[in-house]
Amino acid sequence: RLTRVAEILRLLLYPLQWAHVYIPVVPYTLVGAVEAPMPFLMGLHSRAALPPNVDTDITVNLDDSTMELGSAVEKSQLQLPETVLRPLRRRLRRLASPFWA
Repeated sequence: RLTRVAEILRLLLYPLQWAHVYIPVVPYTLVGAVEAPMPFLMGLHSRAALPPNVDTDITVNLDDSTMELGSAVEKSQLQLPETVLRPLRRRLRRLASPFWA
């Protein structure tokens, strides 16, 4: 699931391309990579613990469908108007359906 979600996020940037660190599934031995001082998109298995005092911008837990914002992110930065959000959700479901079939 990590790879699928990472690929969907990467593809949603089209026509832009992600030019930073991209590791769909981080091996346990490289879990410290989440402390990198640069933008990254990484998938980390839920059994791997984040290093202490790591403040990522956004952490999404696929197991329990939760999202945690880091201290540098204000919730208002992530809110979209309902008129934009509704069609976006519909389109995302349609685009993601081949990955979840």
